[in-house]
Amino acid sequence: MQADNLRHVNATRLKEDGMVRGRWRIAASIGMFVALFLLVAGTIGAQSPDQNDNDYFVYLPLVAREYDPTWAWREGITVTLTPSYGGLLMAIDRQGRVHLLWHPSFSSPKFIYHTYLSPSGWTSPTVVAPSLGSSEVLYPPVVAPDGVIHLLWRNRKTSNDPQRMLYAAFTGNGWTSEEEVFQSRFSYTYLQGMVHLDTSGVPHATMLDCSFFYCDVYHTVRRGNWQPAIQIALPIYSNWVWPDRWGGVHFYGNDYSDPPKLYYSYWRDGQFQTLDRFVGNLKVSGRNTQLDGQNNLHIFWTDWVPVPGGQVTGLYYQCLAQNMTASPAEVLSGYSSVSNVVKGAGYTGWVAVAWQETESSVKRVRVGVWDGCSRIYLKTLPGGDSWQGLQAVSVSENPAMVCVLGRRSSLSEVLEVTCADIRR
Repeated sequence: MQADNLRHVNATRLKEDGMVRGRWRIAASIGMFVALFLLVAGTIGAQSPDQNDNDYFVYLPLVAREYDPTWAWREGITVTLTPSYGGLLMAIDRQGRVHLLWHPSFSSPKFIYHTYLSPSGWTSPTVVAPSLGSSEVLYPPVVAPDGVIHLLWRNRKTSNDPQRMLYAAFTGNGWTSEEEVFQSRFSYTYLQGMVHLDTSGVPHATMLDCSFFYCDVYHTVRRGNWQPAIQIALPIYSNWVWPDRWGGVHFYGNDYSDPPKLYYSYWRDGQFQTLDRFVGNLKVSGRNTQLDGQNNLHIFWTDWVPVPGGQVTGLYYQCLAQNMTASPAEVLSGYSSVSNVVKGAGYTGWVAVAWQETESSVKRVRVGVWDGCSRIYLKTLPGGDSWQGLQAVSVSENPAMVCVLGRRSSLSEVLEVTCADIRR
């Protein structure tokens, strides 16, 4: 899923994976390597003839050792969104273009706006649909293998009407007409929803329709038109509800024991294939999660981390594999203090997490990328020391790239997108 989670109920410093510190020039790296090679070669040539003919090891300069040819940062590109944004999403399409979707903060009319980065620059903001009433973005859209971008958003016609879910798709030539997917059963509600696909590429939508005291889960599929939504009976334990890319829905929940026990349920094709299965002592309640395209659940949260002389708020991470085995919890931030954590998921299995961290007054933006439960990259954003706000991160397997969105100044509406090409 390329979306945030649906909530049912409201140190050692890590070694960097080929991080390039600052903007070193490759030419400088080569120069340092040549100088070191000549120095070592001269030393070898000066050995006396009666010494043993041992192997000699040449150690590359630090900057050369940290250079990673599989990860290439691009220059950051700025954008000012008009109207100014209240909620903001980012996605990467199959051509490697960055898309931004947002609803206004206070201005009227409150539509969903869209722009993307073309070879000639950012396109003029357009309205996704002239929807009646007020609209809000919820979760990042799904970028399907055929390149179509599927978006589900929340809308309310008037303050007296119940909330509803609307859908449209971007085919590259423009947005399709809006379609009503679901309308809340309650006048006063908190409605959430995610669009997801099945193996045939047919769109599905899963909604949480919450009143003041409880939530109901609904599911529908688009077969020509959106079919009437069916209600899914809630499992006993369901702190988190995650749709997948096979048209199914996963439920994860803790009980009230200490340590909390985790239970798992899976619904698909109109029935539960797994119901309230105990999987171990693992906490998900109150923590952030992300389901990847392989049905692994990525769990991360902030908590105290002991450091020499005190403690800081660090970023923890754990992965629950699709076979229900959990990895050990690890601290991603080392001795640094963390803020502004964002996440994103690709279509087939990659997950990215980005955060801002500070250590000894040194600020930076860090990005981790996982393929399933295996971390494949941990990088530092060039120039991230001057970022004042982290907004979003997106990841794509095809093309292989990661993009980070943030603000250079807390007083400015100017945003910056910085992307990295992953050459694997």
